[in-house]
Amino acid sequence: MTIKEVAPRPESSGATPVSNEGPSVREVYTRDGRGVVSVDVAVTSEAGPGGGSGFVVDEAGHIVTNQHVVEE
Repeated sequence: MTIKEVAPRPESSGATPVSNEGPSVREVYTRDGRGVVSVDVAVTSEAGPGGGSGFVVDEAGHIVTNQHVVEE
């Protein structure tokens, strides 16, 4: 049996260092925490009651959340 490498393995460039630029989690929460909301779904499904989280995006109080939180 003969084994032949048909494509050379790419050289690893190593791990990319993580940058500490930008705000910390604490800074983000302090700045934006008041806009974070809990979403409780009033209609229950076969899976039971639902809920999730979201955040307020405008002065009218519109909330952005994941679709699975509110889908029927």
